[in-house]
Amino acid sequence: MGKGLDSEPKYIANHIVGFIKYDGTIVLEDKSSVKPRPLNLKNINDKIIIYERQVRGWFLDCANRLSKEEEDFLIVLMISTSYIEGVQQYMKGRSSSNRESAKFFRDGIRRICGLTDDVNDNYLDYLYSQLRCGLFHDGMPRSDVIVSSDFNEIIDFSDNGIKINFKLFIDAIQKDFNSFPRKLFLLNLSGSTLR
Repeated sequence: MGKGLDSEPKYIANHIVGFIKYDGTIVLEDKSSVKPRPLNLKNINDKIIIYERQVRGWFLDCANRLSKEEEDFLIVLMISTSYIEGVQQYMKGRSSSNRESAKFFRDGIRRICGLTDDVNDNYLDYLYSQLRCGLFHDGMPRSDVIVSSDFNEIIDFSDNGIKINFKLFIDAIQKDFNSFPRKLFLLNLSGSTLR
């Protein structure tokens, strides 16, 4: 987490500033209150605070604000979709998906959106290709993705393509994240990984 820091203070998370002192010591300060509080990278609670502020403050809070307007659906989809693979890596105790991006996406979307085993991996691979790869390789969902806040389901695979309700999607992402930092803390206490 000290990567990219130097002697100039910079934000490493929402309201958290970090820099490196002349002696090589990393200094982190939580500036969310009147009196800044020091954070320690060796303390699991402080690491969780930093991670939570990065994800919530820089991504999910923005997506929630933007989800109120129908025309902002694309950026809400991008933020929501970018969350899936990263959080699934943490769930599996990995720091990288290491050429297993589709699998991490598939497992994450199934868990986060509560998709049953009736939705087979072929559908989820298709969603990966059409949504995730479309957004992050082409800059747009691919042609078989239809987005509207009027759909009843988060994701629906139909004969006409993949229907996504972007408001329900960000709600599911937010709900997943709301429980995630606590899971990280409990895992650290038990010394295991999330399953």
